[in-house]
Amino acid sequence: MEQEKKKSKKKSIEIDESSSSLFIFAHDNAFRLWLKSFIENPFFEGFIFHIIAFNSLLLALDEPTLDNKFQNDCIQYMLTVISIIFVGEFVFKIIVMGFFIGPKSYLKDNWNILDFIIVFFSILNWVMDALGNQGISFVRGFRALRALRPLRMVSKNEGKF
Repeated sequence: MEQEKKKSKKKSIEIDESSSSLFIFAHDNAFRLWLKSFIENPFFEGFIFHIIAFNSLLLALDEPTLDNKFQNDCIQYMLTVISIIFVGEFVFKIIVMGFFIGPKSYLKDNWNILDFIIVFFSILNWVMDALGNQGISFVRGFRALRALRPLRMVSKNEGKF
């Protein structure tokens, strides 16, 4: 019975009381505490899981030989919106947990490091597209990292399977 409670008990995000997040938000900052309750909400987590699944579906549909311009543009637009959602989640978690300083900060977890790399290269890809540097193929190759997002669902649900 106790083992079932441990499995069903959700891992809570811990705020380090000895430091401030991004040197701005103290451990008892009302906005930081509200964001903590927001990102720990099961509906938010479920939303992110659904976005990850939808992202995987779109990545499966996105192929280089796609000739229909409208379909290709729609897929790219939806992937951009999904990337914006992931950037928002990234920012929320950094405000709550801190970025690097502190024992419980965002980059102290290996899964968050993977998320950071994916978000970083998404932003880098946007910047390169905005600058018109379409020819830099090594940056566009990092778009394949988005396929690793479904690993997050496995990492957050390790005890449930």
